[in-house]
Amino acid sequence: MLKWTRNYILSIQAEGGWLDISMPYTLTFNIVRNTMAQANTGRFTILNLAEDTRRRIYKDKFTTNVYKGIELRAGYGDSKETLPLIFKGNIKQAYSQRNGVNYETSIEAYDAGFAYVNSNTGRSFAKGTSDKQIIESLIKDLPNISVGKIGMFPNKIDRGNAMQGPTIELLKNIAKSNFFIDNEKAYCLQENECIRGNIEKITSDTGLLGSPLREEALLTFSILFEPRLQVGQYIKLESQTEKLFNGEYKVIGIEHQGTISDAASGQCITKATLYYGAEGLKIL
Repeated sequence: MLKWTRNYILSIQAEGGWLDISMPYTLTFNIVRNTMAQANTGRFTILNLAEDTRRRIYKDKFTTNVYKGIELRAGYGDSKETLPLIFKGNIKQAYSQRNGVNYETSIEAYDAGFAYVNSNTGRSFAKGTSDKQIIESLIKDLPNISVGKIGMFPNKIDRGNAMQGPTIELLKNIAKSNFFIDNEKAYCLQENECIRGNIEKITSDTGLLGSPLREEALLTFSILFEPRLQVGQYIKLESQTEKLFNGEYKVIGIEHQGTISDAASGQCITKATLYYGAEGLKIL
């Protein structure tokens, strides 16, 4: 892929319905996604929207029982069909204010934040129910969340069991650190289990910047904005400067940061975190 002419479509559930915001409006964003059992985050700033549009994009951070969705598609295409989805979640807070000569609309969002706060379960499971079946049932209790991929969870309960309480906590108890939500899809993957992404090889030709850095069990690298990367996916890393780290990995964290604009210059960089040491990776 030639990494020229960045583009975006930011879809916001605003007062009166959904809005699509795109070029020529300047967008600055910071998105953090990972396999940790906590909500991913997205922060967005759009410059100089019309007054009526700014008025429609508002949410008080204390209205935690109100769901307002947000989606960002970005990359190097020109339509919703060609731009990858790099963030999907719900708005925690949105407001506009003047800063110098510009009006800034700021949005703070969480991927599955609404589900973390508002989900609750009361279910009974019969003897012999597998952990995988229980996980799939609990995910149904998460508002606005669908099933992504569930890996190998073959254990079965040896007696009937009633489960009641916050759904996220119940899922954490069963799947441990293997449970996460990304782009409003729930995943439970064992340490060596991966999903298949839309890009599988990372090289200098795909925009790899500098050398990968190892910190204990983690390996990180930066790359020119790469919206095709997904959390939990398999990749093959090929570095010309640190060949020691070349090999197969599971992506456990992604951070997208930058500016997309016709009027203002700015970089867009993706930083990826890999699990260093996983063996026998299996693509589901």
